[in-house]
Amino acid sequence: MRKLTIFTLIAGSAALAVPVAAQDEPPGTNGSVPEAQAPMPAAQLSPDQQMQYDAWSAQEKGTYDGWAPDHQAYFWTLTPQRQTIYWRLSEADRATIAAMADPDRETAWMRVESQVAQQAGSAENSAEGGEAAPPPPEDDATEDQPMM
Repeated sequence: MRKLTIFTLIAGSAALAVPVAAQDEPPGTNGSVPEAQAPMPAAQLSPDQQMQYDAWSAQEKGTYDGWAPDHQAYFWTLTPQRQTIYWRLSEADRATIAAMADPDRETAWMRVESQVAQQAGSAENSAEGGEAAPPPPEDDATEDQPMM
């Protein structure tokens, strides 16, 4: 019984040591440290695009530079109005739209533009002093006229 307990402990220790040892060795075919992965090259910008890029804030440049090259290329296919809206989207929403197929992307843009238009309309109403005033009531023949 004692030999069985010792054998179990040794086998258990060996089983635990293998995964730990595997974690200590960096990945590579011969145990060498892999080279650091170079960042993906940025999309080549036209002179007009470069001027626009140069006018961006440091935050916008950093965000753009963090995008994958296909995401950057997609950005430049957008109209100026959509580019402005694109910056207002969350990073997750931007990535989702960039990854969509063209028909789905166009549907998504129609929804986004509709929401932006609604928000702009709401902002205009509140800037003018609140909700739009209801239209004045028209004369209704069924109402009693006030007495004089």
